[in-house]
Amino acid sequence: MGWKWTTNDPTPIFLSYKKMWEQEYIPHFHQLCQGVVLPLHQLVFNRRCLRFTKESITDLQVIGRYFLEESFSYIRIFGSQDFPHVLSMYVLDKLLAREVAYKTVGNVITKSLGEMKKSLRPNFSLQCMSFTLLNYGHAYKEYQNMYSLKLPILLARNFDPHYIANKFTLSVKIRSVTHAIDEFENLMESVKDFKQILNAAKTNFYPEKFKSFQEFRGKRLEYLPQEFWITDHIIETKSQNQNKASTS
Repeated sequence: MGWKWTTNDPTPIFLSYKKMWEQEYIPHFHQLCQGVVLPLHQLVFNRRCLRFTKESITDLQVIGRYFLEESFSYIRIFGSQDFPHVLSMYVLDKLLAREVAYKTVGNVITKSLGEMKKSLRPNFSLQCMSFTLLNYGHAYKEYQNMYSLKLPILLARNFDPHYIANKFTLSVKIRSVTHAIDEFENLMESVKDFKQILNAAKTNFYPEKFKSFQEFRGKRLEYLPQEFWITDHIIETKSQNQNKASTS
C-alpha cells in the first residue's frame, strides 16, 4: 500500500503513501486514518499505534501541548488563539507538522510581528518531527495545505500555561497574551492513554462535577462527523474479528 515497514520502527510511515494527501481523497481523509490505517496496524502488530510518535512529542513540547479525546486528538500552541483542528485519533507526523504550521502562520503574535516588521516567533527553521518548516513562506504553504483538508474545529482558547508567549509579547512590546484556565481540558493534556483521563476525572471530581465533565465531552462530539466516533474498542474488535476469520 505504499508504506515503509522496518524492524527498527515497526510503525508504518504513512506519509510515504502520497495518495492519502491528494485532493480527491481529502473528503475521505479521516475514514482512511481511522477506519483503514488503524485496524491494519492492530491486525499486523496486535497492538495499538501510539497517538503521537515520541519524536513528535519532544518537538511539540517546545511550542505547545497535545490533548487526547477518546476518538480524536488535537494540539494547542503557546500564544495561539486559533481554533484547533480535530485531528485523527493517532496523528500522522505530516498532519501534525501541517497543524503546527497552520497555528504558527495564523498566530496572532506572528501577525502582529509581521505588521510591525519585527522578527517572527517562533524562529525558523522550526523542527516538526521528521519535517522542518524552513521559513515563513514554507510554513504558509503548509498552512494552505492544512486548510484544504477542511477538518472540523474545536473552540478557541487563550493557551499559555507557562507564560512563554506572554513574556515574549512583553519583551517586544505588543499586545500581551493571557492564559484561560480550563480544568476539564487540563486533564486531557499530555497524557499517554485516554483511560488515564477518565481515572483522573473520577478521582478529582465529585459525582456532579464528573457528570459535567462528561457533558462537556459529549457537546464536543455532537458537532463532529461519525468517523470521529471510532474508538480504540471498535478498532480492536474489528481486528479480532479479522483474526478469527483468517484462522478459521
